[in-house]
Amino acid sequence: MNRPVRVLHVLEATGGGTRRWLENVVRGMSKERVIHACICALRREPSFLDSVAEFENMGVKVWIVDMRRSISPLHDAVALRRIIRILKSRDFDVIHGHSSKGGMLARLAASAARGRPIVYSPHAFAFLDRTTPASRLYRLLEKMARPCTDHLLAVSESEARIAIEELRYAPSQVTAICNGIAVPNRPRDPCKPNSISRQIGMVAELRPQKDPAVFVKACALLHQRRKGLRFSLCGGGPLERRLRRQSARLGLDGVLRFEGLVPNPRPFLEQWEVFVISSRYEGLPYVILEAMAAGKPVVATRVPGIEDVVVNGKTGVLVPPGDANAMADAVACLLDDRDLAAHMGQAGYERVAARFRLDKQLWELAEFYERVARG
Repeated sequence: MNRPVRVLHVLEATGGGTRRWLENVVRGMSKERVIHACICALRREPSFLDSVAEFENMGVKVWIVDMRRSISPLHDAVALRRIIRILKSRDFDVIHGHSSKGGMLARLAASAARGRPIVYSPHAFAFLDRTTPASRLYRLLEKMARPCTDHLLAVSESEARIAIEELRYAPSQVTAICNGIAVPNRPRDPCKPNSISRQIGMVAELRPQKDPAVFVKACALLHQRRKGLRFSLCGGGPLERRLRRQSARLGLDGVLRFEGLVPNPRPFLEQWEVFVISSRYEGLPYVILEAMAAGKPVVATRVPGIEDVVVNGKTGVLVPPGDANAMADAVACLLDDRDLAAHMGQAGYERVAARFRLDKQLWELAEFYERVARG
């Protein structure tokens, strides 16, 4: 193919890691190789309108379609009809659906419009949260959509493995291209405290997937064991009010700060001695890459997506999901052994610099689109 590949992205999940993935790709990929267009929603994250304006200034065509996160047959049918009309009105080489809702609607619409290769990126399979009754339904829907999927593009090796082993995709249908970041210069003394109080923090959307209540409970356990620790929780979401009440009930007023939405977490990461994340499931979280690139040891849950990045005992400590006691013990160990924490922080930086660079991701993705477009 002598001209650039024309890729249409469809996403309802315009926040968190999926948004960052799209912004990185649209901003960073060479227009000589790939031309992007987007169908997106604004219901979940109205601030995405700023990105829409930026995309349009770059010459990227954007359509706003009202997609809803929850299953809503009437609204889903309206959105599907609108997406099909867009597909039939333009000529694209690849249709790329992102996350559960955008991925499902994109695959159904592309199948109806026919003729274009269909790529799907889960950015974390929702059915991996086995604690919710909807898990089986989500898994069934993923299996039902498999015949509509030409290629599954995973953001981590473990996500690719799950697609093959649990959803029965053929290995030839699945490609893993890991998320990447722009790696900063090597950090200096990353584990040296920057203030009188020692600080631990987490960055996450305050949603059930991230299970932030476990982090709050771990903070309370650490506060009981030793004074002088300070904790920060960066992020917003539907669980914030409940978490604030939990924090007050556990005696963390003035000890745990709710920082709200943080567009750039790096200034916070530089202040923290240990970075914590308590997710129930993941695709491959950017914030862990940012923390490791800042030279911070990581305490995280042992789940797919995180296991791809954090090497237990070398770049951080992995604990069972939902186990606040294990999380508190791991943080305490790193606070007590600064040499170990510094060693893990340095190893984490080197791992991200070697394996999770944005330029590497963009190059591999352009190669992937060209290969798919050639059929």
